Amino acid sequence: MVKTFLSLASVLILATLSEPCCPADMDPAPMAIASSTETTTVDVPLELALKEVRGEGKRRMIVFEDPNCPYCKHLDMTLERVDNVTVYVFLYPVLTPDSVMKAKSIWCSTDRAVAWREWMLDGKAPTAAGTCATPIARVLELGKRLRVSGTPTIFFADGRRVSGAIPADEIERYLTEADKQ
Repeated sequence: MVKTFLSLASVLILATLSEPCCPADMDPAPMAIASSTETTTVDVPLELALKEVRGEGKRRMIVFEDPNCPYCKHLDMTLERVDNVTVYVFLYPVLTPDSVMKAKSIWCSTDRAVAWREWMLDGKAPTAAGTCATPIARVLELGKRLRVSGTPTIFFADGRRVSGAIPADEIERYLTEADKQ
């Protein structure tokens, strides 16, 4: 189990990470991640992620998603029913070469969050060329360090990790429990 301690400036994840069950805009605040079995800390800037704020956005969660993952699309539809949350979406294109192309195009869009939502919710393909500098290689490395082997993989502020799309009531429960700590 992963334990996370959330402050306004950063997130700290401490623990041994377990493998997920399934195969495989900018915030300057950094996220620090360390495993209890390791002695080093890896700084992961949240600027590597798309940032979506719903309502006041007081609760936080991190999601690793592939643009061609049907379970990710289902999760994104479910997240439409969750309020008062900031979702950091790390583009994690691991399923197909087309996933990499879509992730680059989304990242290079004028409004990344809008391009992401239009693709995931409406099926509207991103139109940006995808030739700008992207953090995709850094996100893939981060995912490897966190042992993210499938999408979606969700991290809540109390450190709990969930693999796969889960219902809105479960997301609410995790967010509420994480908020209490």
